[in-house]
Amino acid sequence: MRVSASIVSLLLLCATVASLASESSYKIGVFINGASSPSLYFGKAAAESEFPAPPYSGMFGVKDVYLVSQKAAPDEWFDRLSEQLLTTDGAWAIAVNSNAKLEFKVATGAIPANAWISYNDPKKGTFQTVELTEGTAVSFKTGTLVNITVGAQPTSLAIDKDSASDERVFVTKNEDKKYIGVSSVSIIGGVLTVEFVAGVAKIYYLGEDGAEENADWIFSVAGGADYSWNADRTVLTVTLDAPTRSDLKVFMTANKTSASPISTIIADSYGDPKTLDWIIQKFGTIDFDGDGEPTNNDVMYFFNFVSNDCDPDLTINDIKAYTDEDATEERLAQALETLKNSIDDLCLSGGEKPTNNDVMFLFNFVSNDCDPDLTAADIQAYTDEEATEEVRQTALDTMKEMKE
Repeated sequence: MRVSASIVSLLLLCATVASLASESSYKIGVFINGASSPSLYFGKAAAESEFPAPPYSGMFGVKDVYLVSQKAAPDEWFDRLSEQLLTTDGAWAIAVNSNAKLEFKVATGAIPANAWISYNDPKKGTFQTVELTEGTAVSFKTGTLVNITVGAQPTSLAIDKDSASDERVFVTKNEDKKYIGVSSVSIIGGVLTVEFVAGVAKIYYLGEDGAEENADWIFSVAGGADYSWNADRTVLTVTLDAPTRSDLKVFMTANKTSASPISTIIADSYGDPKTLDWIIQKFGTIDFDGDGEPTNNDVMYFFNFVSNDCDPDLTINDIKAYTDEDATEERLAQALETLKNSIDDLCLSGGEKPTNNDVMFLFNFVSNDCDPDLTAADIQAYTDEEATEEVRQTALDTMKEMKE
C-alpha cells in the first residue's frame, strides 16, 4: 500500500504542532514558607483545568494562600484553587491572606521568558515587580494579591480582584488601637442570618455574656436589635430595628490579635448570600504567642528560633527552652507560626535574617517593660559593635510600632 506524500506531510505537520504545544506547556509549583512540597500549581496546558483548594481551617499552621478563579460565576469551592492551568500565557492571581514566603519552582516544562510577579505592597503602598525565574522567592504581607504574567514588565495589576463571589475584609487597627473590619450588605425583611463556615475561632456577638473574656472575634450589626445562636453556635440570626437596609454595616472585631481568619455567609430571606472573609492585617508583632503582651517567653521563643538559624522545619520543642509554664503547646505553636512568617519583619538590624543583636534588642526592650520613652541607648546591652546608634534607633522604632 502506497501512502501519498500529502498524507505524510500532514502527519509530520501534526507531529510538529503537537511537539511545539508540548514544549510550550509548563507547570510551576508554589512552595509556602520553605515547605518541601508545593501547595499550589499554575501554568499552561493544552486544555484548561482547575482544582479547588480546601476551605481554610486555620489549623496546624496551614497558611491561607490560594490561586484565584477567573470564572465569572465559580462553583462554591472553585473560587479558591490549588491548581490552575490555562491554554495561553495568560495571567494568574494568588491571594495571600497570611504573611507568607512563596518560592516558585518548575514542576514540568520551563518557566517562559519575560515572566513577572507583580503586586501592590499593602504595608508600603507601592507597586512592586519581580522577574519570575527558577527558585524565585518573595515574602508577602497579609492582604497581598499577587499577579503572575508573561510578557512586558507590568505597570499595574492585570487581575485586581480576589474572586467573583468572595470579598476579603481586612481587619485593621483604628485610632483606639482595636482591630475592626467593616463591610456593607443589603437586607430585605429585617432579619439576616450569619453562618460561620471556616476557622476554629470562638465567635460571640456584641454584648453577649462572656464575649470580652472568651471571644476571638466579636460580630455586630449597626441596627441589630436582637441576636440569637443556633444550637451549635455556627449560625447567628440578627433581627434589625428596621426592615430594609440598602447599605447595612456589619462589623467584626478581633478580640485577640492572634485570631485565625474567619469566613461568614450573610443572607436574608430574599437576596443572594454574601461571603466575607475577615482577615487581621498585621505587618509585624513581638507578641509572638498572641497572649496579649510581649513577655520573657516571647524573647526566649525568638532566641531559640535565631539560635537554630530560623530553620523552617523547626518544631515547637525547638523553641521551648528557657520558657516558663505559660508557654503552653498552643502558645508555642502560635509563636512558631508567627516567627516563621515574620522573618523579614524581625530583621531589626537590617540584614537578611534576624541576628543575635536583634534578640538582644528585644530582650532589652521587654526587660524595660516596652516603655515608649526608651532611647537607643536603653537597648544596647549585650550587643556587639555592629549595633550602631543608627541601627539601634531603627530597631527601637520598629519594636515600638510592633508593640502597639
